[in-house]
Amino acid sequence: MAQQTYSEIENLLSWRKPFMGNTMHADTDSDGIYRIYSYHLEIAAVDPGGHVLSFNNTKQSMTTSRHQNLAARMLGAQVPERCIYKFD
Repeated sequence: MAQQTYSEIENLLSWRKPFMGNTMHADTDSDGIYRIYSYHLEIAAVDPGGHVLSFNNTKQSMTTSRHQNLAARMLGAQVPERCIYKFD
């Protein structure tokens, strides 16, 4: 799989499609959960219905913070504080 740019990643995130960026990637596991990673840190998990199951918004590096902000914006996740969210 070729590496995608940030502008391509935005579109792929909004459609919950697998992608491989330089330091950010996403895939769907065998349970249908869409998982988004920054380096090896999972920053979000989304169920097949589009509900955000968890979002890791803890303070990390500048690059991971960029990834967290991008994922939150494209998923429509409301994550104002720097903590780990588990949604029901």
